[in-house]
Amino acid sequence: MKKISYIPKATVTEVSLLKRVVIFLEDGEFDRADEYCERVLDMNVENGEAYFYKLLAALRLNGKDALYELDEPFDCQPAYAKIMRFGSDGLKKEVADINASILARAEEKRLALLVEMANEQCESESITELTEAYKLFISLEKKEEANACAAKIESIYDARYNELYLAAQETQQELNGKNEQSGSATDEKDGYDRYIKDNENKKVFDYSLLVAAAVAVIGILAVIYSVSNYLSVEGITFKTVLLCIVIKILPGVPLTGLSTVLSFRISKHLVKKQRENLIEDIDTAAQRAKEIGERLHNAESEALELKKELDERLEALKRLNEEYDAYLANKDE
Repeated sequence: MKKISYIPKATVTEVSLLKRVVIFLEDGEFDRADEYCERVLDMNVENGEAYFYKLLAALRLNGKDALYELDEPFDCQPAYAKIMRFGSDGLKKEVADINASILARAEEKRLALLVEMANEQCESESITELTEAYKLFISLEKKEEANACAAKIESIYDARYNELYLAAQETQQELNGKNEQSGSATDEKDGYDRYIKDNENKKVFDYSLLVAAAVAVIGILAVIYSVSNYLSVEGITFKTVLLCIVIKILPGVPLTGLSTVLSFRISKHLVKKQRENLIEDIDTAAQRAKEIGERLHNAESEALELKKELDERLEALKRLNEEYDAYLANKDE
């Protein structure tokens, strides 16, 4: 019987292990690929190719070509620094170039997004957003777009400033007019209030008794004068005295009494009428004061609304100037 010769065990080398790593990566067995890379590094800690495959395993990539498709650079990976330290010149250059191309693509994408953002902001009517667009265009060295944005800012600012300034001026004039009207109405109301205060407790002097007394005295004096005149002419005899009584005194007394009563009643009526007129005047003054008070209340409410409107417009004007000043500050930089 022929003797079977001994077959030696295959030698495990760095190359053979790395071939297994490539297969593991292609099959998506990234943990196994990393494990075999470690076995290679146990044999040779300065094997740059093993670090390259560890990079692929960490990024969950099937091969080198997949690196080109990454959206984010990979120079932050621990294996990248080891490749740059232990890899061959060719490997280091290739890996660095791939990373640089990813960075370039990312920067290009970032710039494109910034341009898109600036263009969108440039469509706005807000000076703040337009200022941001202007700053972006300047940073991107797009002077033509920046100038167009600046021209739009100037145009919007001029239009809004004029609009707000004129509106605030009109509101201020209207508010001044309201205040003047309120001042005049207040003076008028104060006049009515003073009239009411001065007259509401005022008593009308009843002069009817004085008038009646005066008429009675005048009547009596007239009778006396008539009697004395008659007697001085006719002489004082029984007959003349009797005739004087009949002719002068008897007609004079009722006439004097009647005149006294009539004058009393007439003056009493006049006093009453005067009182009624005073009460009516006070009531009219009170009604007028009430109407003016209501008008003043309405005017005060309107003045408050105008003041609020004026404050809002002045605040809007202030914000507009602040936005424009911020734009000018960026422009001067």
